[in-house]
Amino acid sequence: KDDGEEFDPDMIPWIGCIDPGGFAETKLNKSSKCAALIAGQAGNSVKKFVPWTWSGRIEAPSKLLDIIFKANKEWKVKFWYCERIAAQDYILKDIKEEAERRHERLVIVGTPKDASFMAENAKDVRITGLIQPLFLGQYYLLDTSRDLIGEITSFPGVTKDLVDCLAILHKLRFSGKTQTPITTSN
Repeated sequence: KDDGEEFDPDMIPWIGCIDPGGFAETKLNKSSKCAALIAGQAGNSVKKFVPWTWSGRIEAPSKLLDIIFKANKEWKVKFWYCERIAAQDYILKDIKEEAERRHERLVIVGTPKDASFMAENAKDVRITGLIQPLFLGQYYLLDTSRDLIGEITSFPGVTKDLVDCLAILHKLRFSGKTQTPITTSN
């Protein structure tokens, strides 16, 4: 509830984003971690909510899968985006195969492989696109999202995996521009 508006979390379509950085370290950036975030936009409102975030270093893909499937079930996520820079495509494939193996519904698509995602400064450009919506109070974050809040307040700091997940969702789903259609092809 805010500004006299009330939002039922069960009525918000939750969308997730996964940045499986750190597995396929093709770069020397040791600050890269795996990150995942769930966000949603309430009905006809500009307000977006981020109820769940996670980031960390994972030694085995199975640990990441367990975290994602648990969050997917708990938040009834409509679908996920998975960043697929460099060798990250294999994590996307693993998640799809694991959903079949577990007989669980988890819809996941890869992020586009275009210049806006593949350019060297793409992450910073996406995150910069969040400045105005964050400043205008369009995003509501929980106190428990300390890692995300830290990344936002220290941008352009060293670690920016969670805030990039939010920037990806903003760019693809919440920007008010034409939304990327949900497809299962990659």
